[in-house]
Amino acid sequence: MNAAARFGSDLLARIDAAREVEIETTRRSGASRRTVIWVMTDGAEVYVRSVGGVEGRWYRDLMDRPIALLHLDDERVAVEAGIAHDVAQLDLVDELLRSKYGRTSRASTASMLRGEIRGATLRLVPTDQPGGGDG
Repeated sequence: MNAAARFGSDLLARIDAAREVEIETTRRSGASRRTVIWVMTDGAEVYVRSVGGVEGRWYRDLMDRPIALLHLDDERVAVEAGIAHDVAQLDLVDELLRSKYGRTSRASTASMLRGEIRGATLRLVPTDQPGGGDG
């Protein structure tokens, strides 16, 4: 089953239309934390990238506990994060960032395209596992 079928085309369209979303991660202590992030989709897969690189708080939380909640309007979607290692995926995310954010947020977009930041790219897939904290 592909990601579009798992997420659903309506949800993917809403993710694509959203300027920002919140991701709710869980720290090692068990405390949850919400962070506003950019989110991109190519219509099939969902990607996020940490502007703080691999040292970003929410990114580190996901490396410790890869299940999170994506808050989109009033909906909470449980997701599992996996590192996007493939160069083609990283190039795709660069293009998605330029297309979605480049016209209105050039400086921020440029910082998201730096080499050391590219390594903090994650692909999100829906999961039935509960994520985040009490939210």
